[in-house]
Amino acid sequence: GVPPYEFSLDGVNYQSVGYFSGLGVGLQTVYVRGANACVFERSLDVETCFTPSGLTVPAVTSTTANVQWNAVGGVQGYTLRYRKQSSTSWTTQFVTTNSRVLTGLSPSTAYVVQVRSACSSEIVSVYGSANFTTAGASTATCLNPSPVNVMPSVTSALVTWPQVQGATMYQVSFRRNVPATGWTTVNRSPSTPNYLMTGLLAETEYEVMVRALCGTTRVPYPPSLYFTTLPFTRKAETAETAVSLAVYPNPTRGSFTVWVSGLGDGGLRLSLYDALGRKVYGEAHASAANEASLSVDLRQSLAKGVYLLTVESGAAMRSARLVVE
Repeated sequence: GVPPYEFSLDGVNYQSVGYFSGLGVGLQTVYVRGANACVFERSLDVETCFTPSGLTVPAVTSTTANVQWNAVGGVQGYTLRYRKQSSTSWTTQFVTTNSRVLTGLSPSTAYVVQVRSACSSEIVSVYGSANFTTAGASTATCLNPSPVNVMPSVTSALVTWPQVQGATMYQVSFRRNVPATGWTTVNRSPSTPNYLMTGLLAETEYEVMVRALCGTTRVPYPPSLYFTTLPFTRKAETAETAVSLAVYPNPTRGSFTVWVSGLGDGGLRLSLYDALGRKVYGEAHASAANEASLSVDLRQSLAKGVYLLTVESGAAMRSARLVVE
């Protein structure tokens, strides 16, 4: 032939370099074409089985490892084996893809993993090797929320608590203390660290407990928190009272509107209490009408949290929970 020469594996697609990679095992036909268009061909028996390159372990947890490598053309599959570096016993798997997630590993343990190509039942490559170490076991502890605060009224009480990292649920249990009754237990989502206990008796001692659940881990209940509801003689808060109360928007960023109807001649008084029972706002309003709509802007003074808003009018009192985000 006449140089320069071109090379091809199919007699159609030619390249100027006579090097081909990723060939399968077996007979391969190589075509050589000269500048005068003369073509020479020869069949070659390829028996080389290439070791997978790029063996890495990019994602490791305390019990799993994701092993990956570059695919090799023409192979039937791959033999993967791994062991602890302190052991001589291998765990071996045959896979047909170029990745595998190892499971059931021991935390904080050094491993070696090896992969080789299986080009046929008789022809295999040498092993490629990589090392990795699993992460330590999780030491996260499920803790009970603290502090737990109660804001009682006449026939209800709002219990609040800080969120617990890793909690998947909260359980609130409460009962009348004297005379003792059975426990009432409710579940709360991890995003709702509060509960309004209703249907309570006035001027009565109750006890409440709050615990966190982290998946299947159930933390024992902490000691009870005791509180006493307010007496009717102070202000009557009943379902039958003519005073109605609405607060919006709720949750709020500190600016909200209070709508009240069924007012007495003496107008009304607004009070706001934080989770520790401290009064953080109070204001009296005179109103000659039966209802009133009052705008309150406390964006500069209220921190994020849950508050108890009370409205007093004559001999009646109504309350509502206010959430500040």
